[in-house]
Formats: sequence, structure tokens, C-alpha cells
Amino acid sequence: MWFCRFLLSCFFIVAAFTAGHCTTVYTDAVGRSIVLAAPPQRIVSLVPSVTEILYAIHAQQQLVGVTDFCTYPRAASAKASVGAYASPSLEAVANLTPDLIIMGMSSSSPVLLQQFEQLGVPVYIVAPRSTASTLDTISSLGQLTGHEDVAQPLVAQLREQMALIRSQRGEHQVRTLVCVMIEPLIVAGGGTLADDLITVAGGVNVAAQQERYPTWGMEAVLAYDPELIVVSVHPGTPMLKDYFLQWPQLQAVRKQQVVTINADWLQRPGPRLFNGLRELARYFSSVNKVTVRKVADVRN
Repeated sequence: MWFCRFLLSCFFIVAAFTAGHCTTVYTDAVGRSIVLAAPPQRIVSLVPSVTEILYAIHAQQQLVGVTDFCTYPRAASAKASVGAYASPSLEAVANLTPDLIIMGMSSSSPVLLQQFEQLGVPVYIVAPRSTASTLDTISSLGQLTGHEDVAQPLVAQLREQMALIRSQRGEHQVRTLVCVMIEPLIVAGGGTLADDLITVAGGVNVAAQQERYPTWGMEAVLAYDPELIVVSVHPGTPMLKDYFLQWPQLQAVRKQQVVTINADWLQRPGPRLFNGLRELARYFSSVNKVTVRKVADVRN
């Protein structure tokens, strides 16, 4: 380990002598400041969504290391892996001689941050927890990497999509439950990306009063009886939406409103998050059309 630290120390000493005098100060999502003399050319991303964003803004050539969970786009799998995002190999990171490490606030420990800082590597922390902060993260990474010319039009395009969805929301707010795991049944509560997407798309999260990702029993699902159940679990999970067919008394089951949305589209704060927003808006529109028809039938 001491040898890795020695290598990194030498790397940054050389960088300090060769860099120009013009530096830029960047403030990350938790208020920390880092100073860079130029856009980083050897980035290690410990956040799958950051890896995805770097590709989306054409900064992938500056990306030298990723985690085992950086699976999108497929080309990211060809980058050198440093292990899991919460417990990467310090030696693997050091061997890549990075000039910037990007970490996620929710998945990285203060101890890990301190270890990287002791190695002399600038660390930038991201913390996107909503559609708005995801857009801010894309903008920030564009500035950080020198790719504002790509990042800003992308952000503008995604803002337009969000504004269009807001303008097309129906009066009825569809009562929605998003399940991120089936066995045990874990749902998206308040303060999650899914909760924010539901709100932006014009629905109501029935689990919003509970923080983050609570574990529910079927008693709670039956009690709330959501109009729409979204199953958003990762590939390989058994049963998926068919799990709920065991409870035909649920209105979402009776009305065939148990649907599946790609987990990354609701849980990974990158550009594809807006695919999830569009999917939710589409399902809400479908539920609202059924509701309008039933109201008209009753009046007639």
C-alpha cells in the first residue's frame, strides 16, 4: 500500500510542476471545494450514474476506472474495474493514477473519502436525489470535464421533456406504489428518485410518508390499495409483477394496472431517468382514461 501511495504522490508532484498557473475551484454536492488546473484526464468513477453521464456528455475518453456496477452503456464494462462502489480496491485506484475520483454521497463512507484524500487525489462528491438535482449533476460534470458544449444542450432537452410532461398531467393524481424488490417486498418511500418522478409525472406515492425504502407486508399494500403498482426490480428477480396476481382484490390487479419499468429508469439518476418519467406519465394517462370512461358511464 505504501508503494501505491508513493506512486500517487510522485504523480501529483509532477502534475503540480507541469500544470499552468490558472486553476478553477469547483464545489461539490456536499459543499467541499476542489481545485483543478485543467479538466481531468484520468477520472475514476465510483458511481454508476456518473459513469453513464460521462458517456452521455462525451467525456468517456477521460474515464479510466469504473466499478463492477457500472454496466451502462455496455462500453463501460471495457474500462478497468476497481471493484464495488462502496469498497473499491485502493491499490486498483492507485494503479490507474487518477487526477480525479468521483464518489456518491449515499454510497461512500467518510473513511473511504479520507483514504483518497490522504493519497492526494482530488475527490468530487455527487448527491442527485431528484430530477432537478440530476440535471444539476449533469451540468456540473459538464463543467468539470470541459464538456459544457454537450452537457448544456442535453440538460435543456431533458428540461423541455419534463416541462411537457408537467403540462400534460391530468387532474386525477394516480395513487401509485413502486416496488424495488419483491421478496422481501421493499417499496420506494419519500425522498427517493421514484417518489420525485411520481410527483413530477402527476401521481401520488402511497408510500411517501415513509422514508426511503421501507419493507412492507401485503397487509399494507391491501390497505393502501394503489391504482397503479410499478414493479421496478433488477433483472433476475423471480416472479416480478406476477407476484401480485395472488391478491385479485387489489384494484391494480383487477384493472390490469400492475406494470414493469426498467429499474435503472427509476433508480439511477442519469439521462435515462427521464425515460422512467415518460413511462410513468404514459401509465398515469392510461389509468386516467379508464377513470374518465367509468365516470361517464355512471353519469349516463
